[in-house]
Amino acid sequence: MFPRSELDQLAAAWRALDGEAEQAGWRSIRVEQGSSYVLRAGRRLPENLEAILVGVNGARVPPDIQLPKGRGFTVARADIPDEAGRSWLALYREAGADQGFFEMMAADILGVLRDGESSGADGLVAAVLARVIAWQEFMRRAGDGVLSPDEEIGLFGELCVFRALLHHLPSRIVADAWVGPLEGLQDFAFPPGAIEVKTTAAGGPFIARIGSLEQLDTSVIRPLYVAAVRLVQTSS
Repeated sequence: MFPRSELDQLAAAWRALDGEAEQAGWRSIRVEQGSSYVLRAGRRLPENLEAILVGVNGARVPPDIQLPKGRGFTVARADIPDEAGRSWLALYREAGADQGFFEMMAADILGVLRDGESSGADGLVAAVLARVIAWQEFMRRAGDGVLSPDEEIGLFGELCVFRALLHHLPSRIVADAWVGPLEGLQDFAFPPGAIEVKTTAAGGPFIARIGSLEQLDTSVIRPLYVAAVRLVQTSS
């Protein structure tokens, strides 16, 4: 459950910014500042849609084409003239999307920013994007709750890599690094670096499907490794 005070703070800021405008852009106010980030509540104009804008000092932000979109909200790069020296990500609600979900997601992103400051600028951006993708997946699966055959194979592959890592690292480090169930950008995220696991149960050439370009984008996190797991079904 998200603190009511944080939800109320964001909702109050959006109400204060409510209003029509003809020129495209952002209307925003600062709601929190950490040592390496700034969070602003805003509205995307001229649609007048609720948004949060995350500014991180010295971070590299992927181009718009690589940022998560859909499931009721969109992530885009933003330019805030009064906030020079920071890279900005804007997360805004799409028309018709549930406002309550968006408020909870915005408060969740605030928690990610607070908890992830020690991971560095690029790591903080990666954490925010990973959490956005997790929310998208949550909304996609709402009311379902059953893994597809491909998802079941993928989970088995991640567990194989998890077991292999236990031979080299303490169990707590491996458990904390496993972000696959949270729909992170990669399946294992370490400070620094990440591992993306690809699993197949098919014979012949190993063909790995990439869900999104940001999964293998080394401008967000590096070094980045791909672990390939081949499964074989037996009578046992």
